[in-house]
Amino acid sequence: MSLDGKVAIVTGATKNIGEQIARRLSADGAIVVGCGRSAEAGQAVADDLTSSGRKASFVRADVGVEADVAVVVDHAMDAYGRIDIVVNNAAGTDLLQDGRDTGILNAETENFETMLRVGIMGPFYFFKLAGAVMTEGGNFVNISSGAGARATHGMPGYAASKAGLEGLSRAVAADLAPRAIRSNVVQLGLIETPGNVHMFDHEVAGPALRSMQLTSFVGNGKDVAGLVAYVASDEARYVNAATFIIDGGASMKTVTLDLGDAW
Repeated sequence: MSLDGKVAIVTGATKNIGEQIARRLSADGAIVVGCGRSAEAGQAVADDLTSSGRKASFVRADVGVEADVAVVVDHAMDAYGRIDIVVNNAAGTDLLQDGRDTGILNAETENFETMLRVGIMGPFYFFKLAGAVMTEGGNFVNISSGAGARATHGMPGYAASKAGLEGLSRAVAADLAPRAIRSNVVQLGLIETPGNVHMFDHEVAGPALRSMQLTSFVGNGKDVAGLVAYVASDEARYVNAATFIIDGGASMKTVTLDLGDAW
């Protein structure tokens, strides 16, 4: 898939899935503007891409702050003169990993608000500010999760942010369609990253997690990046307001129960 000459903003492009998306879009010819909270990690990704002869840059930003998002958009326009693609990938996963997004009865308001600020307000700012300068069409690819589509315990903030993002994506698709701007969702299932690989290697948790899906393996960031590259490309020009599920068939798998002679 060719993204030659396209300018793509990727949020949360400092590590894991965001980094893999940035690398794939760059490999397909896009000029990548990464943003995230870790200047050191993000700049290292951008430097690696430019050392390979590609155009890339990084802007340190908290996507939950509108002024920071404005800086990212202004940088892309000043440096490259256009914005064609925005991948809303950033999420408050650090709150999940350290246990701060917990069951609703123990949830702290501050943590819940932080999850929504990053997962809902961040994309909202990019829809509004980047959408305004996409004068030749463009598209948004919004990274969601099955946690926002199904009953998932222990992560109310994360689930709410992803469910909200999917609804917002469809609303944006309707609002911006007259300007030839598309907005689609890539909804993730279990995806292996350096931050959770220990779970899949665990002798009990690993088999249990893999049993939830149809494939025998767990997807990784490169799998996600490949799908994002397609949705961001002109090959998907007739795709709008859609949700692409990448979960190894987990959302379609039927639980098989041994009911004995109960029939």
